[in-house]
Amino acid sequence: MTKDKIKSQNTTSGRGKDTLFRITVRNQIDMISIADNKANMIISINTIIISLVVAIMGASFANPYFSSAQITIPFLILLFSNTISAVFSILAARPRFRKGPPNYKTSSMLYFGNFRHIPLTEYIQEMEEIITSKKSVYRNLIIDLYNNGQILDKKYRMLSVSYTAFLIGIILCVVSYLILFTVNLYT
Repeated sequence: MTKDKIKSQNTTSGRGKDTLFRITVRNQIDMISIADNKANMIISINTIIISLVVAIMGASFANPYFSSAQITIPFLILLFSNTISAVFSILAARPRFRKGPPNYKTSSMLYFGNFRHIPLTEYIQEMEEIITSKKSVYRNLIIDLYNNGQILDKKYRMLSVSYTAFLIGIILCVVSYLILFTVNLYT
């Protein structure tokens, strides 16, 4: 038997397909976990910074240095950008559910959000129908992989906006402080 025939047999075997699905599912689950961890980290950092800025600005009424534009403007920029960053991180980490029952032709019964609306007996019947056909099992796995990819895309786009808002806010805060400090120094 030639090497080409062996390769073609290995790629079409059930074991090769199972390995492909197992590795792909594991990678997607890991990527979702990484995205959620990043979102939680950004949420924590932003809420700490927001709390500090609000506390400092609240206490600034007693100290004339903190109530000057030199401090107030950078703090407001930081507060605004950190709030935007926190909101997008929360949106990335927030669980989402489909409203109403799923369309079984485009949905996988493997995802809990798709079978949470149906009674146990109907779920058992659907799963028994799926596992009787290897094609149906693979079809549900493919739909599940696709939907996980869509979830990952949304999470990472929101995280990108969150990181960008955080970065721009920090830069604008420092630049505005330096500009206002320099202007104040020479006036």
